This record gives sequence, C-alpha cells and structure tokens, in this order.
Amino acid sequence: SLLIHLPGCVSTMSAQEGGVSEVDRKEEANRFKELGNKLLAENKTQDAVEAYTKAIEADPESHIMYSNRSAAYYKLGDGERALADADKCIELNPKFAKGYGRRAGALLMLKRYQECLDACDQGFKLEKINNVLSETQRSARKGMVCEKLKGSWVGTVHDAIGGYEQVFEFLSDSELKVTVMGRALNAMYSIDVEKNPQHMNIAMPPEPGM
Repeated sequence: SLLIHLPGCVSTMSAQEGGVSEVDRKEEANRFKELGNKLLAENKTQDAVEAYTKAIEADPESHIMYSNRSAAYYKLGDGERALADADKCIELNPKFAKGYGRRAGALLMLKRYQECLDACDQGFKLEKINNVLSETQRSARKGMVCEKLKGSWVGTVHDAIGGYEQVFEFLSDSELKVTVMGRALNAMYSIDVEKNPQHMNIAMPPEPGM
C-alpha cells in the first residue's frame, strides 16, 4: 500500500493484481480534487495546487483536474502555468467552454490581449452566454486600448475656451497626469469599450478649498 499525505488528507492506494484499478484511480483523483477545491476556497492556494497535482497524477486524462489547477495557478498570479494547464484542459476536451475561460484569463494576466480575445471567441462558440468570458473580453479590449495610450499625448483645446495646450501622460490602466499651462495634475480615467466610438471619462482632483 502507498500512504499519501496532504494537509487535511491521508489516503491509501492499494496495489491490486496488475496495479491500481481505473476505478480506484478515479476515486482517488476525485478525493484529491475535492480537497483541492476546499483548500482553494480557504485561500490555501499553494496547498490546493499540490492537491490538484495529485489528482492529475491519479487521473491524467481528466480535463477537470487541469482546469482546476489552472484556476489555482491563476489565483497565485502564475499566468504561464495557468495557461499551460488551460491548454492541456482544452487538448483533453475541446468542447469544455470553461477551458477557454481559463485560457483567456491566463492570457489576460500575461497581457496577451489579442490571444485572449481569440480564446473568448472560441468559448462563445460553445456557450453564447458566459459572464466570465464577457468580463474577460471587456478587460482585454480595455487593455488593448490602454496599451496604445501609454506615453504622452499633446493637444490644443478649442479656441472658444482658450486655445491652450494640454499634455496627457497615461501612467497605468487608470492613472494619468494632465499638464495644463505648466501645471501638472494627477487624475484618474476610465474607458467604456462597449461604445462605438469608445468613450473616455477623466476624473480631475477637486480644487483646493472646494
């Protein structure tokens, strides 16, 4: 017998004639999967990864195990490993919509926005309504716009309101610095990618004393 230890779990795999039976392997994999789900819900994410890894070792042909470990890697901020497991999940079951959600989320984390949008499109072919894919798609579209905005942009306001020059320096996906007539102000911005043309809203800090 093989005794396996993980946090909150001690299980025994008994060798039978010709090795462990397929039913036993799947049952063992499911126990580790359930343990991984419990650990992930408790924010014990690294322990969850280890549990899902044991589940994969017991049942390497299960796309669900790779999907769950991909989610755990994503929660750890490890986009590369999350992507690798998502791709394996899709390889094992190309009709599993959540696999494309895992892939899209990992690609979004890696800022590979066009590939992320492609993964979303593949997922929508399997599930026309999927809130996770929809949110990921919006975030990827916003990310693409923000990437293009990075750096400084110079413009002049209409003569009717002064004709002065403005400089917009986009610092991140939500922060920018606006310089007007030599005065620099830090501001926040947001982009509505659902509208055509896309809309940008800029929130300037209040004037002192207001």
